[in-house]
Amino acid sequence: MKKTRKAKLNKLGCKSILFLFCLLMCGIFSGCGYSREEKLQMKEYKKQASENAICYVYEKYGIEAKVIETECEKLARFTILDFWPSATGNVLVHMKYDKEEFLVVISGTEQTNAGMDNYQIEEIRQAIKEQATELVGFSIEEIGSIYGGACRGSMKINKNGLVNTYYDGTNLAQILTENGSQTVCSCIDEDLSVIDDEGMKKALGDEEMLFVSYRSKDDYGAVKERNINLGGFPLAYGIEEKSLFIREYRVFGGIDEEYVKFDLREQDGIYYIPKDSDAKITLTAKKMNNASNWNGRGFSNAKQVLDNAYLVESDTEAIYFFVPRALLEESESADEMEKIVYQCYNESGTQYEHAVTWLSDDGKYLFGTIYMRDYSDIRLSVLRDIEVTEKEGQVRAILRGIGQFVFEIFNSIFL
Repeated sequence: MKKTRKAKLNKLGCKSILFLFCLLMCGIFSGCGYSREEKLQMKEYKKQASENAICYVYEKYGIEAKVIETECEKLARFTILDFWPSATGNVLVHMKYDKEEFLVVISGTEQTNAGMDNYQIEEIRQAIKEQATELVGFSIEEIGSIYGGACRGSMKINKNGLVNTYYDGTNLAQILTENGSQTVCSCIDEDLSVIDDEGMKKALGDEEMLFVSYRSKDDYGAVKERNINLGGFPLAYGIEEKSLFIREYRVFGGIDEEYVKFDLREQDGIYYIPKDSDAKITLTAKKMNNASNWNGRGFSNAKQVLDNAYLVESDTEAIYFFVPRALLEESESADEMEKIVYQCYNESGTQYEHAVTWLSDDGKYLFGTIYMRDYSDIRLSVLRDIEVTEKEGQVRAILRGIGQFVFEIFNSIFL
């Protein structure tokens, strides 16, 4: 009886998701789209912007570049139902000079020579690397730079790497300050506390600069996306989930200057890092209540796949955990989902929680954050959802495909 009822609920859930997807597709394709007048207007924007870009590049660099492609900038209203956002009048112009391709953003509403481009971006990055290396006294592996108001305001086009100031070899600080730079400098096993704050600002301006020191060359190579977003929420968004590989980081400039060391600890092959580096943490192997208590809380049929549960005791606000997948019971299906979970107590009684779980960049660890809050007797382990029939596996594969499709639409519209 229970299995029949569960199967009905699973079937109903799948139907509900497919129904919502159909509604989403109807919203995209039924009667929506740009009017003839809007299409003609965007065509005019592209034509004027192409002419403007050619003149802008010639005036700035003295080169005669060719237009390869144009794309109208669209307003980002940050609403999922805004599938056909209005054009702003600005245009992203893909250009080519000799064998080099680059981008220009410029208005298409009128004749103008005011724009932004990334023609000199590699030259600017190299200059930052040389200046920063001289100031800090150690080797910098990589420079990742963000300019031009990336992800700021309400514009669709990602203006990363675009500047409006000509770099003449002597005005690096001006370039970084005037174009709202956010620069990420990656290095390996360096002490960032010794960096001269004032010297850095004098040479490279007052805009935000993030130094990230990786634990080793291998750790540096394990992280896929090293150009960490300084404009995240909070500032260090994206760093914690990479903290297994990062020794420390330091932010200069802006309003959120900070220096953070990740105090990596290990027990029974499990790695963990307290939010506060001087925090005390004790892990003790204990039993946990039956995994079935998590059914209906992100699982259909949960099974504990880490040999032990661990009683977590600490005076810190949060702990970042990295559980090696090699420690987990082997899985026969790629559709079985693993999550870091914890059982805890508060004034309402026993709680069955799970951390938002991600795979580490190298795919070898499960990452999750445990927030201590007002909980007591916190016990951590890893569960896997093992009830995946062949039919459910097919449905999940379809839903993953739908999710990827929706993500691509979201990505093209909002990012």
